[in-house]
Amino acid sequence: MLQDLIIEFLSRSEFKGRIIDAHTVIDYLIRFHTDEYLAFHNGNKQTSSFHSRISKEIADLEGRLLERVKEESISKDIRGNYVPCACWIVL
Repeated sequence: MLQDLIIEFLSRSEFKGRIIDAHTVIDYLIRFHTDEYLAFHNGNKQTSSFHSRISKEIADLEGRLLERVKEESISKDIRGNYVPCACWIVL
């Protein structure tokens, strides 16, 4: 399950107390869990819609593993564009 991989990634000790954004998690999934990332994708959806679903998977961890930060970061999406991105503090 994709959320299990997200939990595993965010549970790393170096992330505790740090701010992380959705693009970082998506990049990790693409690089290290490509098959699971692609399996989660519903082939007829655009990338932005698909990545919104991943952000919702991350947001589901709020209160348990993450705390939402009101502000957004500006970071690169998978196309290399700088765009606003949701952020969380890892608890």
